[in-house]
Amino acid sequence: MWALAAARAGARHVWAVEVIPESAEIARRNIEKAGFADRVTVVEGLSTEIELPEPVDMCVSEIIGTLAGSEGAGSVLRDARERLVKPGGVFIPHRSATTAVALDLKSATLGEPPAFPSPVLHYVEEVFASMGRPFDLRVVIEGVQGDPRVRGRSYLSGAAEVEPLEFSGELQPEGVDGAELTFTREGRFSGLALGMRLWVAEDDEPIDSLFQSSSWTPVYAPLSEEGLPVRPGDRFEFEFTTTISDDGVHPDYALVGQLQRASGPAVPLSWSSTHHGDGFRETPFYRSLFPAP
Repeated sequence: MWALAAARAGARHVWAVEVIPESAEIARRNIEKAGFADRVTVVEGLSTEIELPEPVDMCVSEIIGTLAGSEGAGSVLRDARERLVKPGGVFIPHRSATTAVALDLKSATLGEPPAFPSPVLHYVEEVFASMGRPFDLRVVIEGVQGDPRVRGRSYLSGAAEVEPLEFSGELQPEGVDGAELTFTREGRFSGLALGMRLWVAEDDEPIDSLFQSSSWTPVYAPLSEEGLPVRPGDRFEFEFTTTISDDGVHPDYALVGQLQRASGPAVPLSWSSTHHGDGFRETPFYRSLFPAP
């Protein structure tokens, strides 16, 4: 679709990169039907493994995940900048960042234990089957982002940005980002809702998945089973680490921090989510989500 849009907008030539052979063949038929077969070439494969006959002026992609880099946008588009795009070339989208807000999970669910909706269960089974084993897969929270009432009772802080990805600039998909969340209301701090902000162009207002309904649903990072009581003015200071996983594309995430409250000692908290993690039912949250081995 973006290849056709680019051709209709006046691009001299477009290379559309598609790794799934069936999708590539459908794309060729649709491009020919639209009358652009002479200006759009479908290239089968991964963009990190193909070559183009010449560097391009612009790279258009949609590989943004529920977190800024979780689908591999950082490493994939860094490779595109180094090999496939002219110096100073334009990237669309322009920028993305992962966002974090303190969450009271029981307030979000009105006390109901977390669970998968019935229509989703067969997808979970297919994911496990494709990996050959069950594992503590990354989960998202439905019904929070688009409902101000749910956000009002479950978001305990403002949002902080980590994992900045400057697609049109110096792109660094690995790194450690320090951040701080200040609690704005009383509640029980159970974990973080993680989302992303996406700037399609430099001067655009960003899409914000923590506060707008979209297909990018907030990821839940559990930190405390029962939830730690917090009051306005308490703080959660943390470091968010992104490293490239063993496949060379997708990131592994880790978070280490301390809850600082007006009274009492600091409480250390941590979370990690790797792309190829082996663990299953390793924390109280996942033992609750998967009650039987």
